[in-house]
Amino acid sequence: MTRNELLLSLRPEIEIPNTEEMDETAQFTNRILRPILKFQNESILVLFQTEVKALGINFDELSRFKKQEVIREMMKKNHHFRDVILGMVMGMLTEEELTWLLGNRREISRRLSEMVIERIKSQTEEKNA
Repeated sequence: MTRNELLLSLRPEIEIPNTEEMDETAQFTNRILRPILKFQNESILVLFQTEVKALGINFDELSRFKKQEVIREMMKKNHHFRDVILGMVMGMLTEEELTWLLGNRREISRRLSEMVIERIKSQTEEKNA
């Protein structure tokens, strides 16, 4: 089995909208990024919790609004956290996908940031519900 085949086999099956009418960036986001983020979910959460602790933030005691603010700030301003997340995703890409991402890095980085923010927010809210 080649590296590309192995990577593709690791991605979980998820329901995705019909991507035929989407632009190429939206297709990449739905067909490739969403399954990778699902696969990496537990690692993303552990990384987030570790970074928050390292910053001395008692996340569980924050208000819902403040938690959302911390999550957004972590992804927007904590370059180490953001770069590790990007690396986790890039490491799961085939060579062709990586080449495409690098050619569209700015837009994909923006979309990836929003997806990670929403993923962490929804799961930290579920945990505290």
